[in-house]
Amino acid sequence: MKILLVRVAAQTRYMEAMYKVVRMEPLSLEYLGAALKDHHDVKILDMRLEGGWDGLRRTIEAFKPDIVGTGGDTCESSACKRVLAAARELDPRILTVVGGIHATTIPSDYLHPAIDLVVVNEGVFAFREIVEAFERGSDFKAIDGIAINSGGAQHRTPDRPLSDLDTLPFPQRSLTADVRGKYGFSLWGKHLALMRYTQGCVGRGDFCPSWAQTGRRYLRRSVDSMLEEMT
Repeated sequence: MKILLVRVAAQTRYMEAMYKVVRMEPLSLEYLGAALKDHHDVKILDMRLEGGWDGLRRTIEAFKPDIVGTGGDTCESSACKRVLAAARELDPRILTVVGGIHATTIPSDYLHPAIDLVVVNEGVFAFREIVEAFERGSDFKAIDGIAINSGGAQHRTPDRPLSDLDTLPFPQRSLTADVRGKYGFSLWGKHLALMRYTQGCVGRGDFCPSWAQTGRRYLRRSVDSMLEEMT
């Protein structure tokens, strides 16, 4: 199957200014790509760097994906909805999926006619199961950790247990090779890469949902896993 993963570009003055200063690689999408690359044709489109909305349209028309997935934080949630609405308008047969921090915190905010599925919390294995089910023509209700939009209502499946971080595949950075040199922190003038070491938070700030999403747990990767990724 063909899967297009989209790193959105929010059209707000604050976010547009942030994109000029900090342009981090879409690590979460590279993780999703790593879980699918052996059996599917996966493409990552970074709208911040690859033509914005025109680039999205051209990519969908040329690549002809079966599934379009995206995600982001709360500041980018409106852009996520627009991306999936655009995908559905270009090809009504596309399965549309959203995940990320906002989807995990307020999945009901993505009850939208252009969105089929919402992935709650860690999405690597859930998304792989979604792709497999879609390929088989199976029901999504057997997949834990998602919300299914249907008939103007949202159905939540049982929560998915948190994954041991050492079981996750290493991110597939080759999927962003074409724009790799554009990621970085402009105040330093240096290119950057991201690594994920932990999930959750040791703090309990009322303003932050991170610790609540992991059931107050603080998950860490093993040192061996981190060194293996770096080498």
